[in-house]
Amino acid sequence: MEASYRFFANKACKYYPCHEGVEELNCLFCYCPLYEREHCPGKPEYLLKKETGKDGREYTRQIKSCMNCTFPHEAKNYDVMMQFLKNAGGRKKEKQELCVAVMADIHNNHAALEACVECALQKGAQKFIFLGDYVSDCPYPQKTMKLLYELNETYDCKFIRGNREEYMLDYEKSSEKNWKPGSASGSLLYNYENLTRRDLDFFASLKNHGAVEYEGCPKLAICHGSPKSAKELLFEGEENTKRILSGLETDYLLSAHTHIQFAWEYEGKQLINPGSVGEPWYYGGKAQFALLHCDGAAWRAELLRVGYDVEKVLREFKESGLDAFAPSWARMSRETICTGVDKSTPVLKRTQELCADSYEWPDYPEEIWEQAIQEVWPEMQQE
Repeated sequence: MEASYRFFANKACKYYPCHEGVEELNCLFCYCPLYEREHCPGKPEYLLKKETGKDGREYTRQIKSCMNCTFPHEAKNYDVMMQFLKNAGGRKKEKQELCVAVMADIHNNHAALEACVECALQKGAQKFIFLGDYVSDCPYPQKTMKLLYELNETYDCKFIRGNREEYMLDYEKSSEKNWKPGSASGSLLYNYENLTRRDLDFFASLKNHGAVEYEGCPKLAICHGSPKSAKELLFEGEENTKRILSGLETDYLLSAHTHIQFAWEYEGKQLINPGSVGEPWYYGGKAQFALLHCDGAAWRAELLRVGYDVEKVLREFKESGLDAFAPSWARMSRETICTGVDKSTPVLKRTQELCADSYEWPDYPEEIWEQAIQEVWPEMQQE
């Protein structure tokens, strides 16, 4: 064989062939020198293993598996392998790529959050940014908060406060406690009553906008709605979005709140919306998040959509009592989770119109909510 020093097949080895799918395996790099490399050119998989630490707490460890990778055994990759070995010797230090997972609008959907976190870790995420709206609309806020606390203890996490967290804090300070069971405020009340002192203190500790800077990477501006307000909606192409980006000191803005996943550039500035984890719009209701990759010069957004156990969440609406607390609102939330179609916004608008002359929020009768649903979404079956 020409340049035979590049190839050696040890067919006497009892493990040969140790991989399938390659006609002849190059055994020169049997013990792959790329294993310790964080971002190697092969096709490793990242397995998750739950372990218990010395403090008794359970955490998830990420393990790199190369069982299905044949990259070092293919003769054509000899030069790549040798170049890496030369660089590792100190002649040239490899520039590592940073991978950051960005998630937002969880709305208590802990099953969707678990699926997104697992996907992010399998794809090599090293850090996390969360853009708010952790609670409300779905059942069991305590399960979502528990997972967020565990992630914060194990990984480098940054958190921003969303408008739903602001609702909880404002209600706590308010002397007029007027939330009550029913579709107008029942979901908010259910969430408030299931939050702990730790949760409210955590929300209070968060800013509603800020900046994140990782060593060697461009600075990221982060917010829930906009840097001005957690409730401002930034859609691509809109005038308010252009004004925000034009006045931005950084080249990147991470924003959520719209539940619409996209990356949009204007005048050299990029707006990245990771979509919604818990109540996503479009894509059949798949949970959405983003991975940001940085090689030192720029950030590249990878927009991801993940399937999860929707049936489990639907069962929890009934088990938790949320269905009874906010009948029509919970029903619309379930529809959105199943279909990826926003049911609540147009129904809320129509309900407000029907109640305008006769009722004050939150005293909107359930029969009017039902009337609005039948007018806006006649195809939605009655319960």
